[in-house]
Amino acid sequence: MTTRTLHMSIALDYLEEVTREDERAGKPQQFITGTDGRPLSYVAAFVHINELRAEGLDVFPPCRDTDATGRCRGHHE
Repeated sequence: MTTRTLHMSIALDYLEEVTREDERAGKPQQFITGTDGRPLSYVAAFVHINELRAEGLDVFPPCRDTDATGRCRGHHE
């Protein structure tokens, strides 16, 4: 039997909303990280969200194998 693993994704609109709430509450931004694995600043996080939207994505891509909207296509095991 072949199995397939799917990564969950988060809508960019929701991610932006939660990130703005955390910023207003004075919490550190910790969800969106840079290539070095460290959290981006709030400004950089919002820029990244907008760049993803400009690419036509609806969700934050959870992996490298995604469809045109950013959702995981699935990984066969």
